[in-house]
Amino acid sequence: LIRFGVVHDDAGWPPVTAEDIWSRPVDDGHFELLVIPVFALGVSCNDIISAKLRPDGLLEFVEVVTASEHSTLRIIAADAEKSAELADLVRRRGCLVDMTWIPTLLAVDVPKQVDYTALKAWLDELEAEQVLDYEEANLSEHHLT
Repeated sequence: LIRFGVVHDDAGWPPVTAEDIWSRPVDDGHFELLVIPVFALGVSCNDIISAKLRPDGLLEFVEVVTASEHSTLRIIAADAEKSAELADLVRRRGCLVDMTWIPTLLAVDVPKQVDYTALKAWLDELEAEQVLDYEEANLSEHHLT
């Protein structure tokens, strides 16, 4: 596990101060992130990161060494009753989705092969219809172009 500090917005979101993300060592001091970050910004699944050992024995994130070609989104469903349905719709567009302990919050991994322009246009439509809000927690260089 690698500990990531969490940046809060003006309203105090998200409701945590840190996030621990599963990883595997790839070489001395470098780790590959194995799961979708929920609250940490600027990282995505499969990124190679560096970490340092803290005095309390935890490993703490330092920086991204090699960015994967994945992007990370956070989606907040307007209706908790429809979160699972929304997650299925996002999965059908080629993304991986983790349902979180917050019933309306979805963590989304967008692999390289997903047409991000089309995905974003669809999300923007749903946002305009007040079905969801979303945040681009980390966009890969591939999805920026």
